[in-house]
Amino acid sequence: YMVEKNTSSGIDTYRAFKEAHPLDPMAPFFTAYVLEALEKSGKTLAAQAEKINLVHEYTSKSQWYRANDPDSRARARPLLKKELHRLALSTHARAQKEKDPAIFHETAQFYRLFLKEFPEAKEARNLEFLLGETWMSLEAYADAGKAFENAAYGDAEAPPDQKAAYAAVVAYEKVKMRGASEEYIDVSKQYARAFPKASQSPEILFNAGDFLFMTDAFKEAANVLENMITTYPKHRLSPAAKTLTAHSYMKLGDFRAARKAYIRAIEDLSRTDLEEAEDLRTLLAAAIYKQAENFKKQGEPENAALVFEAVSDDAPETALAPEALFEAALLYEGLNRPQDAIRVYQKIALNYASSEWAEKSNINAGLLFEKAGDSFQAAAHFVRAAESTPDAARAQELLWQAGLFYEAQHAYKDVINTFLVFIQRFPKHEDAPEALFKMAQTREKQGRDQAALKLYEATIQRAPKTLFAAKARFIKAEKAFERLKAVDLKKEASKKFKQKTRALKEAVQRYTETIESGHAEVVSVSAFRLGEVFEHFKSALLNAERPQNLNEAQMEEYLFQLEEKAYPFEEKAVKAYESNVQRIRQSNGSYTEWVKKSFDRLAELRPALYRRKERSERVVSTINPVLLPSLLSFGSKDEQIVQVE
Repeated sequence: YMVEKNTSSGIDTYRAFKEAHPLDPMAPFFTAYVLEALEKSGKTLAAQAEKINLVHEYTSKSQWYRANDPDSRARARPLLKKELHRLALSTHARAQKEKDPAIFHETAQFYRLFLKEFPEAKEARNLEFLLGETWMSLEAYADAGKAFENAAYGDAEAPPDQKAAYAAVVAYEKVKMRGASEEYIDVSKQYARAFPKASQSPEILFNAGDFLFMTDAFKEAANVLENMITTYPKHRLSPAAKTLTAHSYMKLGDFRAARKAYIRAIEDLSRTDLEEAEDLRTLLAAAIYKQAENFKKQGEPENAALVFEAVSDDAPETALAPEALFEAALLYEGLNRPQDAIRVYQKIALNYASSEWAEKSNINAGLLFEKAGDSFQAAAHFVRAAESTPDAARAQELLWQAGLFYEAQHAYKDVINTFLVFIQRFPKHEDAPEALFKMAQTREKQGRDQAALKLYEATIQRAPKTLFAAKARFIKAEKAFERLKAVDLKKEASKKFKQKTRALKEAVQRYTETIESGHAEVVSVSAFRLGEVFEHFKSALLNAERPQNLNEAQMEEYLFQLEEKAYPFEEKAVKAYESNVQRIRQSNGSYTEWVKKSFDRLAELRPALYRRKERSERVVSTINPVLLPSLLSFGSKDEQIVQVE
């Protein structure tokens, strides 16, 4: 029939034979003849259906296959392979043209059937790749990845296929967050190993590392990224890989490795991205800090201190640097290494003066210097701490202590500066008068008497009722007493008497004001001094220069009247001394040095009252009264210069 071109009858005859003898060894060939005839006749759909029948009826799982011997099977296998290959490719082409998912599924079935029937065929690798593309069209990315992976590496005797290997990475990457993460990582690493020089390899490794980091697989992420950095050190993604590696170590708690990794990452970024480099320095500081904390927890304070110090070496501009240094200093203190602790505290104060740790560092350094006996350095650090602290009470305490330390060291300039700052910052503080007083004392020690007097007067004006105002008055009285004693009546007495009298009035006034302040600390001594003032004036009168033009009788009269004039001052001295005695008797006050001295003077001046043993005195009673020269001329007003309670 076929020779005579009676195609229809020929087809019917082939089919009749198949129906009569479906398991005959020739059945596959007659099916192929029908297929060929239909194709020649242009009956495409019928030919396609016949082809489908052929590939299903004679596979290794079919009844025909089981019914025939190996030789018969072997003769039919090439036919099945050929038609199955053609069917798969044609169906794939139709699916791509029509974009019909059902046809893509059918295509996948044919590819899978071929690969199952003929896994060793030379076409298998290509069909595996096409199967992957089919699954990609259906968005079955896991199946696609598996197919591409088989296409790339399935033939152990052939080199890996780069195109298929890359396709496998792409496919698994699409489903890495939906259950195929392990496969994605495997094919990524496999691709990089198989094709190290491929342009995609570094990016594939980086993406794999990034994905591992995102899924908290930090150890594996670090391994993958380290491999990428080592293999492709100059790739554009290498800086990012270094950063991600450092983050991975940080997450793992491997702070030593993180520290090294951050330093490595910063070296790259500092030239390209200053802002990101700054962020990394902050993380670097944290890594070092954590490493030091681990040493501390493990009972290794010395190592911990060294690593804490390293924060300021590797990340000096970070906020964590001064805190880490402070921790190091505390550890050195605990290790009884004060010099190292001071060194670190000073580093904080110098390099991080505006940080909250500067104040604490200056205080701690000051305390260490104080403990070591170096109060000058202690004071200097307390002053610096006071400058930076926002705590007013603490600043007051620090400045005051510093001033006292400077005072003890006779560092007069620093005493003045410190107490001046104290007064300027805290003018209403209760210790401000004392600060002024100490400044005055310091000026006096410097030999700057005028400046000292101004400060004593400022103390009096600022806080007139305070003890320090009373002390200032006493010192001014002492100065007045010195000026009184400096006026010598043994020469040119007539010219100096008024000067002496003015000095007397000033001294009496000053001591009287001091007594009136009521502060026990100065009252007793001022009362005694007042007695001394009067005694001095009395002695000065009695020992003043004698007139040269008097005869013996006139001189005797002169001396008599001189004693008469001097006597009231002795009375005033006695009253001054007695005020101390009365004060202690009336108020049961302290028996001070000045009370004792007052008793001693009273025993000399009034022995009948204040000394048990009597003493004889020479009494002058034969002086003829004459007028004293103008040298001693002063009235009752002068005799009432002061009244002593």
